[in-house]
Amino acid sequence: MWGHYSYFISTLIFTGIPTVLIVFFFYRLIMPYMKMIRKLTLIFLVLTPFLDGIALSTNAWQYAPDKSLGIVIFGGFFETLVVTFFITIAVSSMTIVLSHYVDKGESILPAGINDAVKGKHAIWMRK
Repeated sequence: MWGHYSYFISTLIFTGIPTVLIVFFFYRLIMPYMKMIRKLTLIFLVLTPFLDGIALSTNAWQYAPDKSLGIVIFGGFFETLVVTFFITIAVSSMTIVLSHYVDKGESILPAGINDAVKGKHAIWMRK
């Protein structure tokens, strides 16, 4: 449907949008840990092309050339780096958010949804 942009667009939809929403609604909880999140993201962005390159060279998986941009960085595809970027931020952010509720002894799902709907920790809220 989207040709060479298929993998990239699906990456943005399925990893980019949720990550942006997590950061948007839980910004105040995540911000004190941004230095750690940046370091983790950098580590995984450095490792991913090499690991992806190994998997591609051993035929563990492959990408359809008609669905990918075909941009290879240090042996790994560009779209894989984008996935790694968003997933690292999403997983580390959600770990921080979930541990916030566990530490407070609150039920994670109801409290998290309630806080997100109210915007309690959102980017637009002041301290």
